[in-house]
Amino acid sequence: WLDTYLMDIKHTDPEKHKAFTGVRNELMLENARKVAVSGMTELVIRVPVIPTFNDTKKEIQDIAVFRCVELRDKILLCLLAAFFQLSFKAVL
Repeated sequence: WLDTYLMDIKHTDPEKHKAFTGVRNELMLENARKVAVSGMTELVIRVPVIPTFNDTKKEIQDIAVFRCVELRDKILLCLLAAFFQLSFKAVL
């Protein structure tokens, strides 16, 4: 059995995701939805904050909105960054 499922979401925009990673992210976002809806395991969304890719206030907000609206409010969201300078109050 799986107690906790860790998933990295780098971006919610499929085109920007493809430009930086080489692949679109629709399947990954759909898999996150399926894991969240299943209720069979705790889902933890990790966001590696990457300068010039997903480090703006809007991009972080978009991931937070995806987590709250499309998944469930109970899903844990963790920002992973060594040089993250946005205030959490300003973002969420």
